[in-house]
Amino acid sequence: MRLLIFFETMHTYQVYSLPNVVDGNYWISAYDEMGQKRNILNVFAFNEHWVYQLEDSSEPIVLEVFQTYFIPYKDKKIKIFTMPLYDETLEIFSFDTLTQFTLGNTNNDIFYENYNGVLTFSKKANSWIVQCDKPEHAIYINGVFTAGKFLAIGDHLFIDGLNIYNMGNFLAINNPNNKRKMNHPKFHAVIAPPLKESL
Repeated sequence: MRLLIFFETMHTYQVYSLPNVVDGNYWISAYDEMGQKRNILNVFAFNEHWVYQLEDSSEPIVLEVFQTYFIPYKDKKIKIFTMPLYDETLEIFSFDTLTQFTLGNTNNDIFYENYNGVLTFSKKANSWIVQCDKPEHAIYINGVFTAGKFLAIGDHLFIDGLNIYNMGNFLAINNPNNKRKMNHPKFHAVIAPPLKESL
């Protein structure tokens, strides 16, 4: 399982790859306002599952793939996005100044060869809405087949092998069989290499 940790207050990411064998005990750390490194989240094996536990909590929470977890920690807003370990093509892109972009297999901001429709992402206030051009081009959002929806942080879009995770002004998106291309110049890759042994 891969964990994408988003520290919203600091606009930073950390990516961790947990071992395939569910075994071990790991800490996720962050720097406080004084520049000191602090342990904030404990991830460990429990009853053959990966679970997490806050430093000051006694109740472990089971981590499941394709889920979003919101974690309060002092003045930091932390989100955990869980993804399968096998997808090494997953990338993170920022697009702070965009208010609309499209996805499709023609002249679109995100080109995806397998999608025959046009999917439009539009920003409304502080939220994003996604809309298909035709009902027959509907997609799966959080496992529900739909032609449009207001997106919440952590929503998972699935389009014929393409996985997209909404993170506000960031997207995590894979590249199945190298059929996806980011065409818009305002998409900027966020470099966050997986760390395997330093949890």
